Amino acid sequence: MDPQIEIPKSSIDSYELPCGHVDQEGNVHTQVTVREMTGEDEEVLAARNMPTAKKVNKILIRCTESIGPFSGQALQFIIPELTQGDRIYLLMAIRRASLGDEMPFQTTCPQCKEEARFIVDLNELETKKMANPALRHYDVVLPKSKHKVRMKVLTGKGEEAISKAAIKGQDIISTAIFARIESMDDKPVTIPDLKALALSDRNFLRGSWEDHEGGVDTEIQV
Repeated sequence: MDPQIEIPKSSIDSYELPCGHVDQEGNVHTQVTVREMTGEDEEVLAARNMPTAKKVNKILIRCTESIGPFSGQALQFIIPELTQGDRIYLLMAIRRASLGDEMPFQTTCPQCKEEARFIVDLNELETKKMANPALRHYDVVLPKSKHKVRMKVLTGKGEEAISKAAIKGQDIISTAIFARIESMDDKPVTIPDLKALALSDRNFLRGSWEDHEGGVDTEIQV
């Protein structure tokens, strides 16, 4: 049987998020339950008049049954606030509940240019958990400019800002950095501020969030 149409073990599965939802009391909830996609969900993905970020939000909200003790209408507010790592993990969890763990993909050899088909087991992808899931802000000092930067973990709302910039074709890379910054030298930061930074400082910022944000390692060797 083609793994693309593999029948999953169950239409409702439970997983553990790498970061989790932090409630108003500071408690972290990582247990999540998702259901398989239906034809209605597939139509959402196929919609041409809807931005990708909005599609992702709709699918995550529709197919997530619960996060910790939260369910129903509460998920409409919780899911857009989840970290990017959790949201990618959730998408994979929904795919696993819908079509099983094995996912086929095609790639082209950069040397011989021959196309090859492989299968990746989504259950075997490495999950990186946050060292302190309740800590969603942290401070760094840029090595070249010595600016003190207050960072924040990227959420679904930040993803929407990046998606809008991509559609407009405007400052996509700087917007991706902007979506993760709370302030610089205790002042609000702007896109021009980030574009003026040296490349070494910008690379340092990218490295900092890779160290702090949890998620799924989607890079594989074939």
